Amino acid sequence: MTCVATHQFGGDERADHVTAVALFGQTLFVGTKKRLEALIYDPKEKKFAPDTESKVQGGSGTGFEVTNIRKEPKQLLVSTMDGYTLYDGKSWSSESVGPINDLLTYEDRLWIARNRGLEDKVGQDWKEQKIPSIKLNPTRSSRIRSLAVGPDGVLWMGSEFGIYSFTAKEKRWGGQLYGDYQNILNDIITNEKGNSQLCFGNLVNRIDVDAENQKLLICTETGLSIFDGKDQWKTVQGDYEILSSEEGRKTRVKKKGNVELPSPNVTVAAYIGGILWLGTPGGLVRVEGDKTECFDTGNGFPASAITSLAHDPASNSLFVGTEKGLAVLSPVSAAS
Repeated sequence: MTCVATHQFGGDERADHVTAVALFGQTLFVGTKKRLEALIYDPKEKKFAPDTESKVQGGSGTGFEVTNIRKEPKQLLVSTMDGYTLYDGKSWSSESVGPINDLLTYEDRLWIARNRGLEDKVGQDWKEQKIPSIKLNPTRSSRIRSLAVGPDGVLWMGSEFGIYSFTAKEKRWGGQLYGDYQNILNDIITNEKGNSQLCFGNLVNRIDVDAENQKLLICTETGLSIFDGKDQWKTVQGDYEILSSEEGRKTRVKKKGNVELPSPNVTVAAYIGGILWLGTPGGLVRVEGDKTECFDTGNGFPASAITSLAHDPASNSLFVGTEKGLAVLSPVSAAS
């Protein structure tokens, strides 16, 4: 399993900084800090070429920083710093509504995650959803960073402080779930207990659904939390640090994790063939039991900072988004 290909768009750093990747049909859609791109990958030649058929530049809103790309059964949803763009395989549609962190379809409506909260589209109008369950850190808790519909049909939201759930049919909100954290006031540090096993600190980078195991993959700045949406939790963490105050001085104390990671910050996670893959700012890590293997610039990646993943079962290739371009790992080995 090696890095068999790389791709950079050129122009400037923003054009090569990949923020999201998704395979829709045979086209690899790539979001960057500058625009949305469309590529075709030839696994025999191990080369990329522009996909002119999708006419991606014809879609309004594609000339902005892409925050996420979501593949749904019938369409592709692209969140940007200007709004969103939809693609059904033939035509594009878009709406300029300001910065969006994430976007999905739930109960036949569009839902968007913003730094000010959650909104859904009713008819032609956007409606702000009040989150009644926020009790701690209301400012950070209202900054919704990622959305996912769990295997139980519940909408899950990841914020800068914890996660929330909403069931549209019953119009019922679940309580705010958060892990252990620290409060710092006037240089006084207090350690607080959480009401769940969400990773320490509670800053969620993204939430995805693991289709193989029907569980939520919650990527945080201190590791990965795997959650069944009810009461079963599993944590995958590298070593991380917390603050301590001794004699009026702040010091950092290392906490031991349960796997070896180049960085505690997990940016993206996926199960592929029974293997857990974790993206971090220090590399892409393959986790099998207690064994890990890290892929980074030493393996031919354009950069070690990993932002996104997309698996192509047809060619058994893993497309890896980094802060300086794309990498392709192939073949992606399954669990031994």
